[in-house]
Amino acid sequence: MMAAAMVAAMVALLLAYAPARAATDRLPDLGMDRLVNLRIKNCTDTSKDCAFVGQRQLRFDTIIVNVGAGRFEARGSRPIPPPP
Repeated sequence: MMAAAMVAAMVALLLAYAPARAATDRLPDLGMDRLVNLRIKNCTDTSKDCAFVGQRQLRFDTIIVNVGAGRFEARGSRPIPPPP
């Protein structure tokens, strides 16, 4: 009997501290469209985005869309490079 009362008290305590807004949050949900323009790039030099000669990179195009109820916001920044 004491164990049942203890379990009931613990459940009541957990429910009292559960976040009330968790079920009402409007969150973004990103989805990806079909991949198009699939290609393999063979790197012949280390210019631009090739890390080493002989590297093979899978390339493709796609579209990302927000299918969720909330807004998707992105903020980016990078340091300003020093002048040459």
